[in-house]
Amino acid sequence: MKALTIASFSSTPKIINDYPIPKTDSKYDTLIKILAAPIENLDKSVASGEHYSSKYWHPSFPSIPGASAIGKRIDTGNFVYVPAMSMRPRNGGMAEYTVAQSKKCLLNYLQLLILKWQLLLFHLL
Repeated sequence: MKALTIASFSSTPKIINDYPIPKTDSKYDTLIKILAAPIENLDKSVASGEHYSSKYWHPSFPSIPGASAIGKRIDTGNFVYVPAMSMRPRNGGMAEYTVAQSKKCLLNYLQLLILKWQLLLFHLL
């Protein structure tokens, strides 16, 4: 698969055309075909090593950055939003595939909208 990778915290990201497709480790994981992934400020600070969680997300190299993505579950065919909390370290969203915890993938836009309202209400209370 194609993947945007970093070789170290100080390196320039590079596209690798033959990066191995990640494997699921448990029955709770699912393989996601990435359709789109944003470049967020969090991605830049984590990939450069400036963020406090950089060593968690990139414990070894090469590593794939990307805190979130939108994709399609290979097992069910459902379109999903993949938040950062569902992806495993080293397998970010800036690749053709990623592995995520299936329970933490949001199935549709309505679930994402409800989650955002819940977070807003929780913040206001």
